[in-house]
Amino acid sequence: MSRQLVNDIKYVNSILHNECNDKFRKIYTCTNENLSILFDKIDLTNKNVFTVLSSSDYLYMAYLSGAEIIDCFDINPLTYRYYYLRKWLLKNNITDIGMLDMKNINNIINTVLCNSETSEYEKDSLIFWKYVISKLIQLNCEKSLFIFNYNLFNCYYNNLEKLLSLIASSVPRFYNINLCDSTKIDTNVTYDFIFLSNILDYYRKQEYLEIIIKNLQPLLKENGSIVCSHIKQFVNEDLSKVLELEKSIFSNQFEYLPLDNNDSIHYYHYVRKL
Repeated sequence: MSRQLVNDIKYVNSILHNECNDKFRKIYTCTNENLSILFDKIDLTNKNVFTVLSSSDYLYMAYLSGAEIIDCFDINPLTYRYYYLRKWLLKNNITDIGMLDMKNINNIINTVLCNSETSEYEKDSLIFWKYVISKLIQLNCEKSLFIFNYNLFNCYYNNLEKLLSLIASSVPRFYNINLCDSTKIDTNVTYDFIFLSNILDYYRKQEYLEIIIKNLQPLLKENGSIVCSHIKQFVNEDLSKVLELEKSIFSNQFEYLPLDNNDSIHYYHYVRKL
């Protein structure tokens, strides 16, 4: 087994046995955002994208939107394992994953394991999920690992065949990073768009925002954008006050531009000033 696989199994065991206090340890089964609204307003054709991985929905939408280079990051290392699990589920036409049937998933994993065309990159994740699913069935503790969302918007299911062809041999570069860590993020690529989803809902203090800007600015092209959302149910105060603080900190180097403001989510981006 690879060192990363050993580390991931240790990490997931600490979660399943309630030994992990990391508040970002759980995996979101799918997004609760309407990403079609956002991606209809941004042209990613032949663009370089750096996106939060989470449930993989932002990543999949970037593929469908014609991005040229797509790299991903997350504070949770298990999201990269989930990328492959989600891929196998989609290949088996399982799109409604508000809940996951562990025994059904186990059957799917066994099928993929028996496929001679399975890539080396997938085999580690197959071993990982074979182990984890057996533990989840044994312990009956799915909710300790997953946050079960229902996506009412089905943002790419009408293009499922196209998506599966795009990701068939995809091996996205994944960076297990904390954007509020002062460690330099070195991707050797600069990006047109960085997608944060609602990460800034969790980092509203000035010191956090300043570190995030410091870490992300070197990754952007001259006119690159940091694309964000605020999910209004998570904002326990006036959204305008939250944005006022954000915009004041970003304003020296970025211009704030709204993308959409509907009943549930506020989409916007910070465009790097020339």
